[in-house]
Amino acid sequence: MALTTAVTCILGPFSFALPFSPIPFTLGLLGIFFSTFLLGPRLGTISCLIYLLVGIVGVPVFSGFTGGIAVPLGPSGGYLLGYLFIPVCCLPFRNYMTSKLWKILPGLLSGLLFCYLCGTFWLSYQLDLTFGEAFLIGTMPYIPFDIVKLFMAYFLSKSVCKRLTKAGLY
Repeated sequence: MALTTAVTCILGPFSFALPFSPIPFTLGLLGIFFSTFLLGPRLGTISCLIYLLVGIVGVPVFSGFTGGIAVPLGPSGGYLLGYLFIPVCCLPFRNYMTSKLWKILPGLLSGLLFCYLCGTFWLSYQLDLTFGEAFLIGTMPYIPFDIVKLFMAYFLSKSVCKRLTKAGLY
């Protein structure tokens, strides 16, 4: 669990800004998906929570190497909080976590949907935008990239699981 949290902490700061959005493109979600695949929903949720707490106490693990309570209270805070929904929504599918992707995809996509909803609502509140405006600048441009991150995390976790199993560690 500590290693997957560390992976998320390493990936999370790497980001770049899109000129039309206050929400940066980040690799943090890749770490959350990876943790969920590798650890399952329960431990994946704890790993995500630890990542968020590490960032809140000031360690620069959020996008752009930032940290502190101001980040989750800023425009991207709803998306950060929404990260927690991804592993939580996989709980009903926990028996399939080491199975085929299509068996757990409904949980992952519903978690991602909740993440988008939290983020969009918070962004609209923070910037005094309508929900539609916030969705257009804070969610819609990221959807294709987030789906790619989901698949990347799946195949990466499968490879790591095989290696850990071969080494007798999984």
